[in-house]
Amino acid sequence: MSRYEIAELEKELRDINEVDDETIADEADFKELQANPEYRRFIQKMKTLAKLRHGVIKRYFEQHKYKRNHRNEIIEAAEETEVAIQEILRDDHVHFLDANPEIREFMEQVNKDQTIKIEAAEEKTGRKQGDLPDIKRL
Repeated sequence: MSRYEIAELEKELRDINEVDDETIADEADFKELQANPEYRRFIQKMKTLAKLRHGVIKRYFEQHKYKRNHRNEIIEAAEETEVAIQEILRDDHVHFLDANPEIREFMEQVNKDQTIKIEAAEEKTGRKQGDLPDIKRL
């Protein structure tokens, strides 16, 4: 499955999610919707697609993890689409960083290395080198 196909699927999910926000007014309506066999099939397909999505994110991250701009674009795009998927899957949702812990570990190491590099530059020049990017949310 190519990244374009995944982007199209995520767009469809966002469109479906907008409709779902209007139709599911309270928990009683949601419980009624859960009893629908078509809804259960839809959720099962979403779980399968989420696993594929995690694999694609991991694959592209592994290819571009040493290219900062590409890496940050991949993580940013994954974070943006994570919200729609979480709203649909609710309790069954698995965040892409939880599904791929090596991405989180790599980003923590990058953040640590960057902190050390900035501190060394500050000691060497005696000037503050700027703020760290906000990677702690990962």
